[in-house]
Amino acid sequence: MRGQNLLVSLGNRKVSQHALNDRVRNLLTLANKVAPLASEGNASEDVNNTSEARALMRELAVAGIVLLKNDDSVLPLDKSKSVAVIGPNAKIAAYAGGGSASLRPTYTTTPYEGIAQHAKDLKYTLGAHGYKQLPAISLMSTREDGEPGMTCRFFNEPPSEDPGGRICRDVVQTDLSDMLLVDYSHPDIRQDVWYMDMSGTITPAESGEYQFGCSVRGTAKVFVDGELVVDNATAQRQGATFMGAGTLEERGTKTLEAGRTYAVLLQFGSSPTQKIRKVGATAMRGGGVRLGCTKVIDADEEIAKAVALAKEVEQVVICAGLTAEWESEGFDRADMALPGRTNDLIRAVSTANPRTAVVVQSGTPVEMPWAAAVPALVQAPYGGNEGGRALGDVLFGAAGAAPSGKLVYTIPGARRGQPGLPQLRV
Repeated sequence: MRGQNLLVSLGNRKVSQHALNDRVRNLLTLANKVAPLASEGNASEDVNNTSEARALMRELAVAGIVLLKNDDSVLPLDKSKSVAVIGPNAKIAAYAGGGSASLRPTYTTTPYEGIAQHAKDLKYTLGAHGYKQLPAISLMSTREDGEPGMTCRFFNEPPSEDPGGRICRDVVQTDLSDMLLVDYSHPDIRQDVWYMDMSGTITPAESGEYQFGCSVRGTAKVFVDGELVVDNATAQRQGATFMGAGTLEERGTKTLEAGRTYAVLLQFGSSPTQKIRKVGATAMRGGGVRLGCTKVIDADEEIAKAVALAKEVEQVVICAGLTAEWESEGFDRADMALPGRTNDLIRAVSTANPRTAVVVQSGTPVEMPWAAAVPALVQAPYGGNEGGRALGDVLFGAAGAAPSGKLVYTIPGARRGQPGLPQLRV
């Protein structure tokens, strides 16, 4: 796309040939400068996973946390008193933004893990969902070799053909069910239209209705024990997934029994099989697919559970905010609100327990309509590998873990006649 635009710009003299030469020369200079680093390409991913590196990452993560409010000295938390950790961000590691900002870490730490390292009496409940797309099924699935994840088989023939006529050309074991396949290649796989079967098993811990979701750049169908649960191939709807070129996440439900093992199969067709096209969307060879699954919850019941737990303990931490799927390249957020029923959860829990600290994890400002009612408020940006432990250090006032007091962005004030963020007491 850029190449064609550049040819037009050269032709109408909006770009000069010598300017183009200068830019190409810069790229070649950079390539020559970094070429010697190729010899380090076989180094272990853990080469920098040292105690010194971990300590530095923890120190940096602490320095990025900001204390916005602390009435009645709710913070630091008391290690000798019972603590409840509640909220959609408690047991996930929001370590970075999405898209090109999101590199796979060697390890991560969650807020729950960071708090657990200090608290002697710790309890947890979800309270509310905060996802945009369903959590990846690879968090609960097992692939053919017994490891967590999914098994992928690649074909040149579509699944509609006689199974005996399909030839498996490649097998890949993956620990992710969220795949960008633009760089996939195999000598026996066609470069344009090809197909992948992604399979695994799940064994639910609880009985109930489970929701399956699939977004795709290409086409996909999801089967559970042979039953079609999600069809994102026959009729597709344009979404913002896969850099604006993919579909909306289509969802379906199935009742599952605790302890029983179910076979899950996703049939994927590469990018050219997609039936809808977004004008101006990024070209994407190969395409991509994401398969998610979670137990369906009753939002009111979850908030009620959180309120009941908050009344049982002496201190509460609510972990809320955004994640890489809410803050990424290729799209803008439609609003500044927290996801789902998060605001309702914060209001209800902070009313139930006056010693509640709210932690908001985000890379940009979010609306806080409950700010005047909560006694303690902490802004925690995406903290990298050690973000969870750093947050625990700050909440419990560990030695050397002082929040910076410096936001990296401005939180907008309220409109005239509307309540805004109260005067901050740091």
